[in-house]
Amino acid sequence: MRCVTVIALTIIAAGGLATTQMTQPWHLHLLWGLVVGTGSGCMATVFASTVATRWFDTRRGVVPTIALCVQIFGRQHGPLVYGWVFAGHQVGGALAAWGAGELFAITGSYRASFVMAGVGCLIAAVGVLRIDRRPVAWTHPLDVVPA
Repeated sequence: MRCVTVIALTIIAAGGLATTQMTQPWHLHLLWGLVVGTGSGCMATVFASTVATRWFDTRRGVVPTIALCVQIFGRQHGPLVYGWVFAGHQVGGALAAWGAGELFAITGSYRASFVMAGVGCLIAAVGVLRIDRRPVAWTHPLDVVPA
């Protein structure tokens, strides 16, 4: 799965970087509809199968991010940390959209935004390669008895 993830992120990055060279409307359909769409589809397949096999089989119905926050920060602070994680994703998405708009207003092109997005995907692909492949023993947070 790690190999598929790296390939998918590389495809997404290539499609994003290639959009900086678009000159015709059909280029957008080809690059975003086919290239980036294929990479995104591969990512969705990998992560859906990972979540289905590793999380929901043993922790039915537990949302992975909430469970991870509770596991790391405890039952008392986990939900609060999850709230910040969720808010951070929303603010990050909003800032990225705003920043792309500002770059377009300044430069008259989305080229810099696409390059930054492509570089971000490549950085994520390198980060995925650093993920440890060994399984980690995990105890459900509700099974732990406080001391």
